[in-house]
Amino acid sequence: MNFSTILKGAAVAASFALVVSEASAQLPVRTRTLQLLGSTSGALTHQAAAATTSYTLTWPDAVVPAGQTGILRSDDAGILDWRTFPTGEDIVTVDANGAINQVAYFTDANTITSSPTMTFDGAGNLDLGGAGAGTLTLGSSGAGNNNVILSSNSTTGGTFNLPTYGPTTGPFNIVATTNTGTAGQIAVVQADGSIEWEDNPTAGLKSGVVTPAANAYSAAVTFTTAYAATPVVTVSAVGPVANGYILQVTSVTTTGFTVLSSAPFDGTDTISWIANSPFNP
Repeated sequence: MNFSTILKGAAVAASFALVVSEASAQLPVRTRTLQLLGSTSGALTHQAAAATTSYTLTWPDAVVPAGQTGILRSDDAGILDWRTFPTGEDIVTVDANGAINQVAYFTDANTITSSPTMTFDGAGNLDLGGAGAGTLTLGSSGAGNNNVILSSNSTTGGTFNLPTYGPTTGPFNIVATTNTGTAGQIAVVQADGSIEWEDNPTAGLKSGVVTPAANAYSAAVTFTTAYAATPVVTVSAVGPVANGYILQVTSVTTTGFTVLSSAPFDGTDTISWIANSPFNP
């Protein structure tokens, strides 16, 4: 190899270095498309829209952290970063619609909706039913137990207040009964918080007043509706004359009774009566 050949090789190397330097100095590259070729086949082409508003995207400074997956997101300055989530979790798209205060729920695997029949105002007030009757179902606490359903069919509305308790007492549990009871029974909370159905002691209570005729020694009372069994009757007299009289209840039947007096009534006296057959109204 002579000196001329060595000189030509040095010139070529210098020219190549100059080209590389020039290429670096001329970046960014301006082109309509940019292709990244696969190592064995295919190409990834980056292409801007035909009419593009100029903007800049700045890539993250590192890959997604170990053990996570991620998707790229951008802020309004074009700064890209990773939106990460644990490996194995999926990001799904859902269709959603609703209105203020309505509680969202799924109607299928990827659809969320809401209804005016279930609302929450953010202040602790949950409304079920809206303009209709709402139902709340409480699941059973053990195998073989049925659910408890609370519902309202009231057309006028109403409020049910649980008992209050101080800061050093409670909390208290109210446990639903095991059945619906029978007609006329009332639910009574027991000491352990459970509810038992009991016969209503006032279910057969009836009352009224009667004004006996002047100079009469007796007065008959007829019940508006008859009892199924003979009731217990108590009476008292009110009036300037009858206050000192002795009254006796006689002839008690399922349809009425008679009051006898130790002296005649004066026509202005009244007899107040109460009849009760607790378990046979």
